[in-house]
Amino acid sequence: MSIAALLIRRRLASSSWSKAASGLWARRSSADDVGVWSSLPESPQRPGTVRWRSLATRTSPAVDPEKLTVVKLKEILESAGPWPDGLKRSSKKAELVAAVREVLTATGAHDAAATRSLDRSRADPEPGDGGDADITAAVSLSVEESSTVFAAPTDEAVSNAGRDEEDPVEVLMDMREPGAWYPLARAMRRQVHLHVGPTNSGKTYSAIQQLKAADSGVYCSPLRLLAWEVAEGLNNRDGVPCNMITGQEKKPVDGARHVACTVEMADVRRMVDVAVVDEAHLMGDAERGYAFTRAILGIPAKELHLCGDPAMVPLVQKVIEEVGDKLTVHRYTRLQPLKVLDKPLRSIKNVRSGDCLVAFSRKAVHQLKRDVVRQAGLRACVIYGSLPPEARARQAELFNDRATTGYDVLIASDAIGMGLNLSIRRVVFTTMRKFDGEQMRLLEPPEVKQIAGRAGRFGQGFGEGGTTTMVAEQLPILRHAVAAPVVDLTRCSIAPTLEHVECYLEAVPGSTLVEALTALCRDATLPPHYFMATCDGMIAAAKLVERLPLSVEDRWMFAVAPANVEDGGPGAKALWTFADAFARRGRVGVRIIKRPPARAPETQGELNVLEQAHAAYDLYLWLSMRHPAAFPERELAQALRQTCAAAIELGLQQSSSSPRMDHQREWDERRKGGDDVGHVDKTRLRECVERVRAEVEKLAAAGFGYKESDADGVYGTVRFKAKFKGEDRLAGGGGDSQRSGRDAKEKGERPVKKERARRAREEMVSSEEDDKARVQRERKREKEHRSAMARKRVWNASRERYARKAVLKPPEKSPPLGAQP
Repeated sequence: MSIAALLIRRRLASSSWSKAASGLWARRSSADDVGVWSSLPESPQRPGTVRWRSLATRTSPAVDPEKLTVVKLKEILESAGPWPDGLKRSSKKAELVAAVREVLTATGAHDAAATRSLDRSRADPEPGDGGDADITAAVSLSVEESSTVFAAPTDEAVSNAGRDEEDPVEVLMDMREPGAWYPLARAMRRQVHLHVGPTNSGKTYSAIQQLKAADSGVYCSPLRLLAWEVAEGLNNRDGVPCNMITGQEKKPVDGARHVACTVEMADVRRMVDVAVVDEAHLMGDAERGYAFTRAILGIPAKELHLCGDPAMVPLVQKVIEEVGDKLTVHRYTRLQPLKVLDKPLRSIKNVRSGDCLVAFSRKAVHQLKRDVVRQAGLRACVIYGSLPPEARARQAELFNDRATTGYDVLIASDAIGMGLNLSIRRVVFTTMRKFDGEQMRLLEPPEVKQIAGRAGRFGQGFGEGGTTTMVAEQLPILRHAVAAPVVDLTRCSIAPTLEHVECYLEAVPGSTLVEALTALCRDATLPPHYFMATCDGMIAAAKLVERLPLSVEDRWMFAVAPANVEDGGPGAKALWTFADAFARRGRVGVRIIKRPPARAPETQGELNVLEQAHAAYDLYLWLSMRHPAAFPERELAQALRQTCAAAIELGLQQSSSSPRMDHQREWDERRKGGDDVGHVDKTRLRECVERVRAEVEKLAAAGFGYKESDADGVYGTVRFKAKFKGEDRLAGGGGDSQRSGRDAKEKGERPVKKERARRAREEMVSSEEDDKARVQRERKREKEHRSAMARKRVWNASRERYARKAVLKPPEKSPPLGAQP
């Protein structure tokens, strides 16, 4: 069975012939023949398929076709040659099973060509007994094929496998050797360089210099923005062709042998000269740490450079020692000193150019921005977690170029802790407490150091960086956190893979993906310095799509998709709608998402709707990367996402473009001097809108217009509502800074409501969805008008009837004169 193959594979990963393969790699690397490894032909890849299919469902002599999915059965038939006569792609599973059995019988129950053509999983095949042909075959062959090519396993390994087959679940739960999951990396003796130091110490710069000098390499980042910055720097500044790959997009460059990617997209099957894993201390994170652990254990690189906090040194030493690689630790000190200032800021009026105010909620960030604009008369940029990466990059650019743009102050959350190079003179903590999803707590010393370390960035013109608090009572807390000793990391995170899930489903017939994930996360046996990642989000997503008719691979794809489904909000609605359309229709259009107005937001509610729509388009692009045939409207989704980002950027800029009247003279002098003063331009938004229209026209010309491709009326069902009540404006709103209609009239401006309506009329996107909504609104108004007229006629008729039936009483006679009362 495939479980037995998996168990033998795990046994052989630690056997003697694996050590022989490691020795071969050492001899090859000493001869500087790494280029041969990186130029090995990649395994064939079918377009439009998921690359990370498991080994557990591949064809093998012992696999029963009844247990395979319909998709897998069709792949076997396609790889075997022409389809049998009379068999259609729409045939039932029983007919496909019969055809597959005939194919397996005709090929001697195992066709290596058929197996080789199937999709490769993330797990790598095992190397052979030390020969060059065996190592080369390990790059492209599956486990079943490798069993026919490599040396036969020892009697002990076979007996262990047979004994484990009696209780496959118990053996599957044995995850005490995570390094053995990546045999291609284990066949090498990697040189691991650990670069540790505080923020602004130059550790990442040193690692990237090694990446530039290498013939091939990969840079793994925790953020899309960082991957984009490195790729742009290598391509434009250093002349090194570099591809960029994230979960949502791929930008290939001709002749590139370098890749900048997010850490989840790291390829553990491609050999490179140099690999860099940035912010590697996140291996201890409960949610994303498993991706960093996978990159550290699995990337097959001659040199592996890890950059992070000094707290990770003991843990990395233990992990690298277990897998047999060589480790060298490089320690760095801060390039410019970080000083805790003696006095707090006390008031927003004391904010100066180059300051960064730190808050820990989206609402607090926008409130601070309004206060800075109103009380200090300074323009402010904002950066927080839910802001799109494009908008974050634009806000950082405006702040760094404040001498010409006039955006003097940055208001940010803890999202500035990594991923952006910012020219900050002073970091001001407005509070030393944050809500972590469960309770309000004090900031941990590593969090404080990461954020405060952004002050005084080397090369930005500041002699030293300073940090302080808003009130004097919190200044001792800040001093203690900055001076606190380093607390070492003790454990790193791992997570179950699709391979583990499918093996569990085979071992426990009738179980579901939810049950498999729950059992693997609860019952797995791990080493003391590892822990299982938080799988609550995956389990919640798996429950969401549990009743839909999907294969295991498709359920897994939706379970690991980047959508927040635990709160049952718009992310859950978008994911379920995509999965339902995928199961029922096979083709999922991005127009399922209700398009928000393509105009600059003026309130927090409007901004929140744009952020939610941007996240939904991100989800569609992520699914399109993994299943392009079922999610084909990628270009339109990209244009819609860019439109949301452009509208958000424009709204944030417009909200800081009206300074206080008593500061108007200073701004006028800047303009006379030729400064840009952060000119707000709608050109980019208009270009994005035009691109959306062009993509819609292309789809209509191809027969996928709005009406033609929406027979079941699913388009526009994913709608977004603001999470924030009220009409708080992005700037000038709330508290002292709210502008009323009376103030606008005194200044000779349009009232707020009329100005908002005028902008909506001018900038609303004219699309088929908008036309449909307009027709519905007109019909609704006409119906209401008819109802009002009918009610008026009934009322008039009632009044007439009452007037006809009314009896007028005669006037009372007055008493005669002189009469006594």
